[in-house]
Amino acid sequence: MFDYDVHLQYAYVFKSQLVDGKAYELSGRRTHGEEELRLGGSCGGGIGVLSGFRFQFDNGDHHLRELRIALDHLGASVRYNDADFGDPYTAKIRGMSMKL
Repeated sequence: MFDYDVHLQYAYVFKSQLVDGKAYELSGRRTHGEEELRLGGSCGGGIGVLSGFRFQFDNGDHHLRELRIALDHLGASVRYNDADFGDPYTAKIRGMSMKL
């Protein structure tokens, strides 16, 4: 009935492998219409790694069609959608920066 495709990778990281040893948080809100939400902010240099996230539709309960998080040195881009791209949502991402 439903077709799902999940790709998940994880690793245990020692604190000595982190740039500054602490987490950062990026957050933002899509009001309507944008296909992708860009969360700007410093990830502390190095390679950004995800340590947690929270997404919430702001106008009720929805079926989830797409969830994507991409970290880079400038912040993160997220996609969180149901059947269309018109619903507002709030996104919070926690991450850390690993040494190169």
